Amino acid sequence: MEGERSAPGCPICLDSLVGGDVTCPACRTCFHGPCVAKYAMSSAEQGALPLKCPELFCKSVWAEEVFVPLLGDQQPHFEKLLRLQQELSTRKTADAMSPRTQEALRPYGIRACPRCKAMIQKQAGNGQRRSC
Repeated sequence: MEGERSAPGCPICLDSLVGGDVTCPACRTCFHGPCVAKYAMSSAEQGALPLKCPELFCKSVWAEEVFVPLLGDQQPHFEKLLRLQQELSTRKTADAMSPRTQEALRPYGIRACPRCKAMIQKQAGNGQRRSC
Protein backbone atom coordinates (compact mmCIF):
# COMPACT_ATOMS: atom_id res chain seq x y z
CA MET A 1 0.00 0.00 0.00
CA GLU A 2 1.28 3.47 -0.85
CA GLY A 3 2.56 5.53 2.06
CA GLU A 4 2.96 2.40 4.18
CA ARG A 5 6.53 1.65 5.17
CA SER A 6 7.76 -1.92 5.58
CA ALA A 7 9.96 -3.02 8.45
CA PRO A 8 13.67 -2.32 7.87
CA GLY A 9 15.66 -5.24 6.54
CA CYS A 10 18.81 -6.93 7.74
CA PRO A 11 21.67 -5.15 5.88
CA ILE A 12 23.39 -8.51 5.28
CA CYS A 13 20.57 -10.63 3.79
CA LEU A 14 18.06 -7.82 3.09
CA ASP A 15 15.17 -9.89 4.52
CA SER A 16 12.72 -8.16 6.81
CA LEU A 17 13.86 -7.67 10.35
CA VAL A 18 11.64 -7.42 13.37
CA GLY A 19 13.54 -6.94 16.61
CA GLY A 20 17.03 -7.81 15.34
CA ASP A 21 19.13 -10.43 17.09
CA VAL A 22 22.30 -8.31 17.04
CA THR A 23 22.73 -4.55 17.21
CA CYS A 24 25.96 -2.76 16.31
CA PRO A 25 27.07 -0.87 19.44
CA ALA A 26 28.26 2.10 17.37
CA CYS A 27 25.60 2.72 14.71
CA ARG A 28 22.71 0.81 16.37
CA THR A 29 21.92 -1.06 13.11
CA CYS A 30 20.16 -4.40 13.69
CA PHE A 31 21.12 -7.70 12.05
CA HIS A 32 19.88 -11.30 12.08
CA GLY A 33 22.02 -13.45 14.39
CA PRO A 34 22.61 -16.20 11.78
CA CYS A 35 23.65 -13.54 9.23
CA VAL A 36 26.21 -12.11 11.67
CA ALA A 37 27.54 -15.62 12.38
CA LYS A 38 28.04 -16.30 8.64
CA TYR A 39 29.61 -12.86 8.18
CA ALA A 40 32.01 -13.48 11.08
CA MET A 41 33.11 -16.87 9.71
CA SER A 42 33.52 -15.50 6.20
CA SER A 43 35.59 -12.59 7.49
CA ALA A 44 37.76 -14.93 9.58
CA GLU A 45 38.35 -17.26 6.62
CA GLN A 46 39.42 -14.27 4.52
CA GLY A 47 41.74 -13.00 7.25
CA ALA A 48 39.61 -9.88 7.70
CA LEU A 49 39.76 -9.64 11.48
CA PRO A 50 39.05 -7.85 13.75
CA LEU A 51 35.44 -8.04 12.67
CA LYS A 52 33.94 -4.71 11.61
CA CYS A 53 30.32 -3.68 11.29
CA PRO A 54 29.14 -4.63 7.79
CA GLU A 55 27.14 -1.40 7.46
CA LEU A 56 28.93 0.74 4.88
CA PHE A 57 28.66 4.01 6.79
CA CYS A 58 29.87 2.50 10.10
CA LYS A 59 32.74 -0.03 9.88
CA SER A 60 33.36 0.13 13.64
CA VAL A 61 35.29 -2.77 15.16
CA TRP A 62 33.06 -5.21 17.05
CA ALA A 63 34.09 -6.74 20.35
CA GLU A 64 34.03 -10.55 20.26
CA GLU A 65 31.21 -10.52 22.84
CA VAL A 66 28.92 -9.12 20.13
CA PHE A 67 29.20 -12.08 17.73
CA VAL A 68 31.10 -15.07 19.22
CA PRO A 69 28.05 -16.37 21.18
CA LEU A 70 26.20 -16.62 17.83
CA LEU A 71 28.77 -18.96 16.26
CA GLY A 72 27.54 -22.09 18.04
CA ASP A 73 29.49 -25.16 16.92
CA GLN A 74 31.55 -22.95 14.57
CA GLN A 75 33.19 -21.21 17.55
CA PRO A 76 36.23 -23.56 17.79
CA HIS A 77 36.91 -23.13 14.06
CA PHE A 78 36.63 -19.34 14.41
CA GLU A 79 39.04 -19.35 17.35
CA LYS A 80 41.51 -21.45 15.35
CA LEU A 81 41.35 -18.96 12.46
CA LEU A 82 41.84 -16.09 14.90
CA ARG A 83 44.92 -17.78 16.41
CA LEU A 84 46.35 -18.43 12.93
CA GLN A 85 45.87 -14.80 11.96
CA GLN A 86 47.53 -13.65 15.18
CA GLU A 87 50.40 -16.05 14.52
CA LEU A 88 50.77 -14.70 11.01
CA SER A 89 50.85 -11.09 12.20
CA THR A 90 53.51 -11.75 14.86
CA ARG A 91 55.81 -13.92 12.73
CA LYS A 92 56.39 -12.17 9.46
CA THR A 93 58.68 -14.68 7.74
CA ALA A 94 58.46 -18.41 7.09
CA ASP A 95 61.91 -18.84 8.66
CA ALA A 96 60.40 -17.81 12.01
CA MET A 97 57.61 -20.43 11.77
CA SER A 98 57.70 -24.11 12.42
CA PRO A 99 56.91 -26.44 9.51
CA ARG A 100 53.78 -27.52 11.40
CA THR A 101 52.51 -23.93 11.58
CA GLN A 102 53.28 -23.37 7.91
CA GLU A 103 51.32 -26.50 7.01
CA ALA A 104 48.37 -25.37 9.18
CA LEU A 105 48.25 -22.09 7.24
CA ARG A 106 48.22 -23.73 3.78
CA PRO A 107 44.46 -24.50 3.66
CA TYR A 108 43.80 -20.79 4.18
CA GLY A 109 45.90 -19.78 1.18
CA ILE A 110 48.82 -18.55 3.28
CA ARG A 111 52.29 -19.45 2.05
CA ALA A 112 55.82 -18.10 2.07
CA CYS A 113 56.80 -15.74 -0.73
CA PRO A 114 59.44 -17.54 -2.81
CA ARG A 115 61.54 -14.37 -3.01
CA CYS A 116 61.50 -12.81 0.45
CA LYS A 117 59.98 -15.60 2.62
CA ALA A 118 57.33 -13.22 4.01
CA MET A 119 54.03 -14.93 4.76
CA ILE A 120 51.45 -13.90 2.16
CA GLN A 121 47.78 -14.73 1.65
CA LYS A 122 46.02 -15.31 -1.65
CA GLN A 123 43.66 -12.42 -2.33
CA ALA A 124 40.16 -13.01 -3.63
CA GLY A 125 39.78 -12.31 -7.34
CA ASN A 126 43.53 -12.39 -7.90
CA GLY A 127 43.73 -15.81 -9.62
CA GLN A 128 46.76 -17.77 -8.51
CA ARG A 129 48.80 -14.65 -7.79
CA ARG A 130 49.96 -13.76 -4.34
CA SER A 131 51.76 -10.59 -3.43
CA CYS A 132 53.95 -9.61 -0.55
